[in-house]
Amino acid sequence: MTDDCVLRRTEGRAARLTLNRPRAINALNHAMVTRIDQALTAWEHDPAVRTVVIDGAGERGLCAGGDIRAIHQDVSSGGGAASAAFWADEYRLNARIARYPKPYVALMDGIVMGGGVGISAHGSVRIVTERSRVAMPETGIGFVPDVGGTYLLSRAPGELGTHLALTGAAIGAADALLCGLADHFVPAELLPDLAADLATDELPEVLARYTRPAPAGNSPSSGSGSTAATRRKPSRRSWSGWRPPGSPPPRRRPPPSSAGRRPRSRSPWPPAAAPAPSVRWSRCWNRSTGSPAPPSARPIWSRASAPRSWTRTAARAGTRPPWPGSASRTSPGSSPRSTATASSAPAADRVRRSNCRAVERNPLARAGALP
Repeated sequence: MTDDCVLRRTEGRAARLTLNRPRAINALNHAMVTRIDQALTAWEHDPAVRTVVIDGAGERGLCAGGDIRAIHQDVSSGGGAASAAFWADEYRLNARIARYPKPYVALMDGIVMGGGVGISAHGSVRIVTERSRVAMPETGIGFVPDVGGTYLLSRAPGELGTHLALTGAAIGAADALLCGLADHFVPAELLPDLAADLATDELPEVLARYTRPAPAGNSPSSGSGSTAATRRKPSRRSWSGWRPPGSPPPRRRPPPSSAGRRPRSRSPWPPAAAPAPSVRWSRCWNRSTGSPAPPSARPIWSRASAPRSWTRTAARAGTRPPWPGSASRTSPGSSPRSTATASSAPAADRVRRSNCRAVERNPLARAGALP
């Protein structure tokens, strides 16, 4: 099984490497990295080999990156030692591909992501097709663009490399050529003929024979180089407005009619007239004129915030201070609710004086902020 994960063979003057895990989109594991490195070592000093060609089995793509499932199992059960060894050998392989002395032709057809970029985009000849989807999606799993991805993306024009590194967006053939991740565009149907001709002809002649201008479009199937078009379909939870290309626009529901609906009851604000304050606790009596105090001197009190001296003195005197609006009031010193005799008038007068002094000491009352 380990020997079958990478098929190696020699056809004329070209050596062929085929990643053979089509069910996993040829995801890389440690055994595959080791086998590719051994093959490159053997062919580097073989004079019969003039060109090395790497492709992927199946129709889905060259390589979808590292085997994340195997890395997760190793970290959760074995502590991550095998994953660390895999990354070390993979990074050495990427550096070796970048310095390989012979032409290294990568057929980047279909999905080429993560580790797949590492074994292809560092080569000397990188060929994309109309089905290519190139991406460095490591940020989606909380990782960074590894396998030399930051080196490659830093050489993209403008801030395209920064955008691809941060978003992990997949790009098509035209954008891959623009960003420097590919060199040539060849239609996917011509790849078998190109690989066959490399076994007999020189590489520059074969490229001149099969290379075409990269088409522009709005979808990967039509040769798109657009980042927005090759983005994966978002989930319904993240974006419910996604529609397949070419579908008719959605029908807009008309706004609900207000006919036949009872209007909402809205209380006016500010109110037309402020509610009358509580007579018992929100006014004080003017000790000099025997009339209610002006509005600027009327405190807003509750029973809990009333001065202690007020309630204590009134309780001690057995009476209450006179309140305005009492129809049965006969004099400023009496109260309709009082049950005390005339001898209790001095105590009630002390209550009134204490109340007015409390209002005069109130800074809000002096400033005229109280109603």
